[in-house]
Amino acid sequence: MRHPEDKNQNKVHYYPIASTMATHAVSALGAPLSKNPQVLRYGGKKVEVRTVSDTITRLELSTKKLFDFLMLLLTRFNKNNGDWSRNAVYFQLHEFMEVMGYRDTRQMRNKCFNKLAEDLDKLRNVYLREDDSAWFGLVECYRFIDKRNIERTKKDIVADNAWFEVVFHPGFMDHLRRDKFIAPFLIDLFQRVRKNDNAYALAKRMVLHYSISNKRNTRNRQRLKVKTLLECCPNATSQRAGGVRQSFEKAMDSLQTPPDGDDGMIDWRYLVNGKQRTPEEFSNMRLPQKAWLNLVVEFCPLDLFSKMSYSRCPPLVASFALFSPDEDENVP
Repeated sequence: MRHPEDKNQNKVHYYPIASTMATHAVSALGAPLSKNPQVLRYGGKKVEVRTVSDTITRLELSTKKLFDFLMLLLTRFNKNNGDWSRNAVYFQLHEFMEVMGYRDTRQMRNKCFNKLAEDLDKLRNVYLREDDSAWFGLVECYRFIDKRNIERTKKDIVADNAWFEVVFHPGFMDHLRRDKFIAPFLIDLFQRVRKNDNAYALAKRMVLHYSISNKRNTRNRQRLKVKTLLECCPNATSQRAGGVRQSFEKAMDSLQTPPDGDDGMIDWRYLVNGKQRTPEEFSNMRLPQKAWLNLVVEFCPLDLFSKMSYSRCPPLVASFALFSPDEDENVP
């Protein structure tokens, strides 16, 4: 396995993101979602999720990415507000498309706008609570505005003559003020993980563990039990035993050898009796499912998250300079 000390690593960017176990659990949401609460265990917390709409039965990967994008903006907009009084974020369509790695064409702009509106409507209808606290929504409302705060239309958004304004739910803002911690977010995840929401959630979980582990000088920051990683895998518990392992290993392998030919993010192995074993070697051992759940996974960060640093990150969106006059960011 390669290790973080390897030379010739690519320069990558981490952005600070305000997090709670409830916000991290959004990436772990599987189907079906309904008005009856879905209970998740994430990072030692019990997180319950429900919808207030009969038509929303799941959150797609695009919805989860949008939520993380909005949380990155919210964290940046509140950089100089210790009381986290700013509950709205602003961005233009082309800014979102650039961060996500979409081609900027007229057709793609229309498609992206429609998907954004659909995903925002889903986020408006999702409610969470953590450890039996009060329920709170995520997004309260959104609209399209210009610099004079006048409402505009889809046509203006697609032409880059207007901004998305997204307002977060008051209960969610109270939750953040009370329970948030600042974690690193690997911006490359938006473009590196295109389809597999298990891989997206697993990568976020490993980055979180690697960054906040209180054992920074040991290998423990690179080790997590299988059952801990499964907490963040959408639909993992709804599959048959063999299917869970197959789905998990497929997601981990996609982070090691992406199907589109990009560089991998991690190298990983199982630890069996203190020795590294590949998934193929583990399969040959024919251990029972319970033994697999208690195995430790050792993941070795490659180029993409071997250095935890926020230094010299470029502005995520140029709209910061327009809607945050107290910021010192320069418009690119």
